[in-house]
Amino acid sequence: MAGRPGRECHLPDGAPPPFSAATIEALEAWADARLDVSDPIEWAKAPDALRAILAGRFGWEAVRGPGVLTWREAQLSLQLEVEERIGRRLRERVAEINAEQDAAAASLRRVAE
Repeated sequence: MAGRPGRECHLPDGAPPPFSAATIEALEAWADARLDVSDPIEWAKAPDALRAILAGRFGWEAVRGPGVLTWREAQLSLQLEVEERIGRRLRERVAEINAEQDAAAASLRRVAE
């Protein structure tokens, strides 16, 4: 799945991933409350992510005008949902495990000294 360590997404037949690494990173950062969406630089780095964030709050028609939801908009919306609901929890758990392992390693180093 895109957005995990290594940032590689393997799709059948060598198809490119649906989103850039910058888009995935921005959605992850938003879900983790680490992204300042008011920063104009973020629009240059990950415009699709910021459109999806806006659409999540105001709807796609408010972002791009009238019309039916496109396949790309649906993908972006669903990716945002994943990052907010599942991805954030997974990243938090990984951080907890890493902290536990770091503490255990530090304890072993102290014992070895």
